[in-house]
Amino acid sequence: MVDFINGAISSIDYCCYNSSRSDVVQALIAARNRGVQVRVITDDSRLDDDWVASLRSNGIPVWCDSGFPGAGYYMHNKFVIRDLGDNDSTNDRLWTGSYNPNQNELNADFALEISHTGLARAYLAEFNQMWGSTGGQPERDSARFHNRKQDVLATHQFIIDGYPVNIFFAPQDRVVDSITSLVNRARKDVIFTIFSFTYSALAQMLVERWNQGVKIAGTIDKSGANDPASQYPFLKNQGIPILVDSVPFGNGVLHEKMMLIDYHTAIVGSANWSNNANFNNDENLLVITNPDWAKLFYPELVARYVEAGGTVPPGIEEIQIQQVPVRRIQLRNSFQPMPGETVYDVTGRKKPSGAQLGSGIFLLFSDFNNYRVVLAR
Repeated sequence: MVDFINGAISSIDYCCYNSSRSDVVQALIAARNRGVQVRVITDDSRLDDDWVASLRSNGIPVWCDSGFPGAGYYMHNKFVIRDLGDNDSTNDRLWTGSYNPNQNELNADFALEISHTGLARAYLAEFNQMWGSTGGQPERDSARFHNRKQDVLATHQFIIDGYPVNIFFAPQDRVVDSITSLVNRARKDVIFTIFSFTYSALAQMLVERWNQGVKIAGTIDKSGANDPASQYPFLKNQGIPILVDSVPFGNGVLHEKMMLIDYHTAIVGSANWSNNANFNNDENLLVITNPDWAKLFYPELVARYVEAGGTVPPGIEEIQIQQVPVRRIQLRNSFQPMPGETVYDVTGRKKPSGAQLGSGIFLLFSDFNNYRVVLAR
């Protein structure tokens, strides 16, 4: 995300439930100082946070749902739109996912970076109706949050790489009902990871499809499983293999909201599967019907399921794990990355450029699709 913000030339429209990471805050401030228009929307519960004060003291307007009807509900989005403030469509970018960039917080999360002007403009239209204007300062009289929002999109579907990508926003598009409808169309299998699952209509649809022979498996965060309104006991009692997570790193939280249907449709976004996400919160959801994109989510879904004590669920589309492009595993005493290589450790933390790294397991990327694994001892 820091690299994403640092690459901005004309504009950053930043919409995030919470964002206390100092490097992200400093990247936003640096963007503003080099002439980029920076606009920020967050939840009203964050107004007294230090990161908000830091942005405002550096001239960045921060807007929220405070004082609007429904302010007790969450502005729960996590998306960033880059460089739609100029006439160059080649630099238009969207960042979205489940990730809140918070200081000293590491959860199981995901994010997508997509280069597509139409999709980015759809997110910008949603941003602007909460902002109340297209300008640098928000306009309270025309701003809309929660149930006051309208469907402002000319289209919800975009064709990317020859396949449809559909975008929905909550609450105007009833995003969890959209997921329920998609589950109803599943023909073979459904696998998911979710932080919180309290929406009974979706749980009932999963059971209905299970009873009709669709293979289903999922992983839920332990706090979500223990919620009094959780659908976890219901699904488990119906025989569906839904497991409670055991994320072994960071804060031990499974914060993802992902579903893969029939190995070709990925359903991802900010929304937990709850009444509030469907009817009240500000959320976003992407439905990606592209087998090449969808399969990128499969190893993550399986990894969380296996961590929770399962094996690759019977009947779920199977893929040999070695087909995921792990290339040239090497063993070294220690190593220093070559110029142009980007290094991450096994928790997903990016290592400083040019750092001499000690023992551990590292992924060295020369580009996004080409990496090697190094075991340093």
